[in-house]
Amino acid sequence: MKDTGPGFSVWAGSDESGKGDSFGPLVVAAVVLDKERASALAAKGVKDSKAVSDRKALELEELIKDEALAYKVLELKPAYYNLRYKQLKAEGGTLNTLLASGHFNALAEVLKTAENCEGIIIDQFMTSEVLVEKLRQKFPNAEVEQTVRAEADTAVAAASVLARACFLRSMDELSKRAGLPLPKGSSSPTVQETAVQICEKFGSDKLADFAKLHFVNIQRVLRSYR
Repeated sequence: MKDTGPGFSVWAGSDESGKGDSFGPLVVAAVVLDKERASALAAKGVKDSKAVSDRKALELEELIKDEALAYKVLELKPAYYNLRYKQLKAEGGTLNTLLASGHFNALAEVLKTAENCEGIIIDQFMTSEVLVEKLRQKFPNAEVEQTVRAEADTAVAAASVLARACFLRSMDELSKRAGLPLPKGSSSPTVQETAVQICEKFGSDKLADFAKLHFVNIQRVLRSYR
């Protein structure tokens, strides 16, 4: 785990959660740290949320919020996610377009209050060049670094934990609304079975309140109701 961005005294990182989950929201978070705060968080176990348990992510959430110079968590609940995805698809966009927008907005929010931020670290994904250019135009004094496995940086890792904690709480809330546990991920047969249960209980038109409709397994369920 790196505890600094290369050559940066103060820097920002962003990450997301929920991108690969059929149920639940898409969450993007951004965090600003300095060297001292990054070292403190790394020492207390902050790392990529995929490497910590759900329980640990929830425990680390408040610690990160207390230590960060600035943070922002943006959540797209399923109903709004589906609306935005449909709009972007009609305009020729993709999921990565939506992701890039989320990262830009989260970073723009934290950098409003972190004028001394020297660098921005983001993960490398398909539309990242567009994101990098937008960030450079908006924040010309900050160096933008895109890298594979950006979660190795503590600021990015902290953002991933905040995003994951928000995702987990939202999944709990949606599960209570549905009256049954919503499974994480997308490959388990339970995902499709749960989608069928929701359709039977509330009607297929309400599946958009719980699931990301463009996922193949969700589309398969919806086709059976047409």
